[in-house]
Amino acid sequence: MVKKQFGVRIKEEVLKEWHSFCSKHGLKMADHVEKALKNYIKYYEGMMTSVDKKLMKQPY
Repeated sequence: MVKKQFGVRIKEEVLKEWHSFCSKHGLKMADHVEKALKNYIKYYEGMMTSVDKKLMKQPY
C-alpha cells in the first residue's frame, strides 16, 4: 500500500515539475517526451517492486 502511494506520488510530482518547467520557459512538452518519462517512471516502479520482493525473502 505504501509502495503504491509512493509510486503514484513520484509520478504526479515528476510530471508536475516537468509541466511547470515547460510552461515557465514557454515550451510545450512533446508527446514522445511525456511517454518516455512515463515509461521511465514505470521502469523505476518495477525496480522498487523487485527490491521489495528481495527484502521480503531475507530472514530477519
